Amino acid sequence: MTKINLSGLAIYPLKSAKAINLTQSHVSEMGLEHDRRFMISDMQGQFITGRTQPKISTIKIEVSSQGIMLSAPKMPPIALTFKELQQDYTDVTVWDSCVKGQRCSEEMNQWLTKFLGVACQLLYFGEQSSRKVANFDKQVGFADGFPLLLISQASLDELNRSTARPIDMRQFRTNLVVTGCEPFAEDTWKRIKIGDAEFELVKACERCIFTTLPPGEINFANDKEPLKTLNLFRKDNDGRIDFGQNLISHNDAVIKLGDSLEVLEYHAPKFYADNRPKQPVTSTPKQVVKHPAEQQAKTLWGKGETRQLCCVAVIDETPDTKTFRFRVEPAALLNYKPGQFITLNLKIGQDLVMRNYTLSSSPSRPDLLAITVKRVPEGKASNWLNDNLTVGGRLGASSPRGPFHAFTATTQKLLLLSAGSGITPMLSMARYYADTECDKDIVFFYSAKTAVDLIALDELQLLTRQHTNMRLVLTLTAETSQSDWTGLRGRIDQQMLADVLRDISERSAYVCGPEAFMTTMTMALTALNVPAEQQFTESFGDHKHSETPGKPVNILLDSWDTSFVGDNKTTLLEQAEKNGVKIPYNCRAGYCGVCRVTLESGEVRVLADHALTDDGKKAKQVLACSCIPQTDVVIS
Repeated sequence: MTKINLSGLAIYPLKSAKAINLTQSHVSEMGLEHDRRFMISDMQGQFITGRTQPKISTIKIEVSSQGIMLSAPKMPPIALTFKELQQDYTDVTVWDSCVKGQRCSEEMNQWLTKFLGVACQLLYFGEQSSRKVANFDKQVGFADGFPLLLISQASLDELNRSTARPIDMRQFRTNLVVTGCEPFAEDTWKRIKIGDAEFELVKACERCIFTTLPPGEINFANDKEPLKTLNLFRKDNDGRIDFGQNLISHNDAVIKLGDSLEVLEYHAPKFYADNRPKQPVTSTPKQVVKHPAEQQAKTLWGKGETRQLCCVAVIDETPDTKTFRFRVEPAALLNYKPGQFITLNLKIGQDLVMRNYTLSSSPSRPDLLAITVKRVPEGKASNWLNDNLTVGGRLGASSPRGPFHAFTATTQKLLLLSAGSGITPMLSMARYYADTECDKDIVFFYSAKTAVDLIALDELQLLTRQHTNMRLVLTLTAETSQSDWTGLRGRIDQQMLADVLRDISERSAYVCGPEAFMTTMTMALTALNVPAEQQFTESFGDHKHSETPGKPVNILLDSWDTSFVGDNKTTLLEQAEKNGVKIPYNCRAGYCGVCRVTLESGEVRVLADHALTDDGKKAKQVLACSCIPQTDVVIS
């Protein structure tokens, strides 16, 4: 195996100014010694960086034990000793953080104001300054968000393979450069050791316009490189362009050039679709037979795209619940977030039935998809799947999506709260957290009628034995004479939550189950002081809420000159399709707005309205895919 070494080491004592290259450095909780300890702000305390003032990048800074010296083109050098630092502090804003910055000197402020052409001041991260890394009990100075940044030389080489001109590593302002690994190997590292220093890689580094500033220049490149090329193969599903990995340090040590890097722990990498133009073949290449998983990783299941699912396994979970595992055809990289759902296109008799099912599989196990389906009274799709789908069966599906997923959590502590078949997104999240060795504090709270109705019980017990940060709490709601049951009894309510979770207000709570359950849980969580921004409920109209028999309602589709008797349990879009009316649609989940219609009269239950503007809502617009008639309605 090729040895990985530290080949570059740099600090940026003044944020956005020139780097100082080192042969060794002391590393601590705040990163490398002296790194990002000084920063420029306007006189109102808003930080100024090279993103808006690229001239800062031409300032040279020298650091000694006594103080600093600044120099810049056409400017006389200016020095500041640490003894000259003023004793008063002022509030300065760094992104969303308000930090107390120590004032430096009026002479330094005047020097910077003259050079940059804007009134500004120099601030120091002093003894009274404090700023925490998001989600970690660690200090960070004036860096954007994390104390350290690492990039492999191989990753830059791979980038330059696609750019029209070479990009310099200095444009990424990294602290650590390593050699000896594959391109973007750092995406897969969770914990590493360099020399005697241990680090945790906590977040991909999102890139901005500052990377398009060539070294020594004061104008951003007209060709927008490297962002233009990175946009083709390093853009995530949320539109962020990433290059490099942010780190935090777990101990104090000295690192030096040439130190070996040891990977202590890996995790599942973030996925980026590769949309770069294919390179022309200039010679006959040697034929290499690739492992199927390597071939699969070449294609992305695009948003809204329909593919075939081939059933490869059927697992009996309980007497009325089965898990179906699928292989995607053509093979595709299964890039989704734990907790999201998929839309199945089912041919049941002469009807085309479309149903949303939460994925119980985890993206950390990327080869197969899985759904866990419970039989329900009069459940057309769910019962058909349980009765008819076998290994080898095929059906159509649209790519995974949805806002209910593991990555919306705002706290380190989580509560996964479910009842019945509402466990499916929680299974996906729990499997993901376990596979990636997540350090979040997780309570998995699950309610079912009887012990035999507990889905995936053996696996949940195994996960909680193997991962001490995950606790399983079970309760049974049906009266039973079962004597060996050691868990809780009764429906989950406010008192039960309070008894089990003394720190519930500190947790992000995910809730999924029957509508009455979700309503009760929302009220209970609010009463227990769980902030609204920490509560997440599965809100789309999936099979758990739409397949029970409903009451008849009269539906008049006025613009289509069509009327029929429908029900109060099925979406307007599905009922229109069943009666031969083709309302345009795309996502069928309330995001695209293509199925927007106007409610002229009557009442509907809104499942989602993400695609509607406030003006649209005032005009009584609704999304046909995400509303259910509750009374007689007239639609245009």
